[in-house]
Amino acid sequence: MIQGIVLCFAFLVVQLAVLHYIDRRLADGASDARQTTAVPPIVQQHEPGEPDAGV
Repeated sequence: MIQGIVLCFAFLVVQLAVLHYIDRRLADGASDARQTTAVPPIVQQHEPGEPDAGV
């Protein structure tokens, strides 16, 4: 039983280390991303005979 607990704890530590590594990689990549300008949303017009879709 002790061996199973140690194995689970070791697996937990490895998972946390991998997630920490991935988080650091994504955080470093986010600062290198280009700034983009926001595009205003396009308003869709309904046809005169078309029923309103609850908008």
